[in-house]
Amino acid sequence: SYYGPSRNPWDKDTLPGGSSGGSSAAVAADMCTASLGTETAGSIRLPASWCGIVGLKPTYSRVSRYGVLAMGSSLDSPGPIVKTVEDAAYLLGIIAGYDKNDFTSSKEPVNDYQKLLDPSKIKGMRLALPKEYLELDIQDGVRKNFENSISILKDLGAIIEEVSVMDPKFAMAVYTITCRSEVSSNLARYDGTRYGLEGSKNGNVKEYYESTRGEGLGEEPKRRVMTGIFSLSAGYADEYFKKSEQVRQLIKDDLDGVLKKYDAIVSPTTPSVALKDKDADNPLFGEIADVLAEGSSEAGLPGISIPSGLSNRMPTGIQFIGRYFDEQTILNAAYALEKEIGPLKLRL
Repeated sequence: SYYGPSRNPWDKDTLPGGSSGGSSAAVAADMCTASLGTETAGSIRLPASWCGIVGLKPTYSRVSRYGVLAMGSSLDSPGPIVKTVEDAAYLLGIIAGYDKNDFTSSKEPVNDYQKLLDPSKIKGMRLALPKEYLELDIQDGVRKNFENSISILKDLGAIIEEVSVMDPKFAMAVYTITCRSEVSSNLARYDGTRYGLEGSKNGNVKEYYESTRGEGLGEEPKRRVMTGIFSLSAGYADEYFKKSEQVRQLIKDDLDGVLKKYDAIVSPTTPSVALKDKDADNPLFGEIADVLAEGSSEAGLPGISIPSGLSNRMPTGIQFIGRYFDEQTILNAAYALEKEIGPLKLRL
């Protein structure tokens, strides 16, 4: 960030996750009661998991994107980052709804999510557990806490069955291509003339352009813009971007098929606890950390992450993924589990 890196309040040598890491760190450190994040492919749920709090990614179009700096326009979803499921339900009820300033926002009716919270709804709820998610390299502590959460959910009356879905690594590839293509388009306006930093005029036109584009963007945005431009370029768009969108549709159809038979999908939020600061410069680490959330984000489905426990004194998370505009079901599932496990307490 412009003011330096955000730190994870649980261990200041670790990352809070991203991209909504500052929002999550602030809530976890009791700097605020609630904050907003935006998720493109795990950017609400991942930092919530790493910071030991609750993150709710609504259905795409459930919450207006007006005022949000566009990254991936077909993916971006603003949502609550809070301490408890009840707070998530309350805040979602405030921010959800149609907005004439965002033509993608939905006119679907908005529930009183907080009033309709009911932990007893977990009894008889059918939850799908994708075996491909558990075949990934998941840390022992994350897996142990997840298995404990599954046992609790079963004791509460949930019906949990293993299902097969597309390999989540396909979602990683789709995110890399689709999101970066949209990033390159959205950031093209920041040319120093219409928007963004204006570079030095003490040279020729070429130097001016290089200064404007080079000084106004960090290394990761530059990397995404360059690969996105390549994916959209003549001769490569069909091979990369078009294929990526076709695979994205397959992922959507696959998850939709599961959710026709089940009320929600349950899995670990991310394969690991918070990574160390030294790993921040490796772009692959971030995408591997997001691998369990990317598919549902690409499909536009709602998802919520809540704490599942601690591993070596660091938080782990469990997520519930629901049907389109059915945030209430995943809120109820998360609420029921939270009542048994309880919110994590950070001692600063």
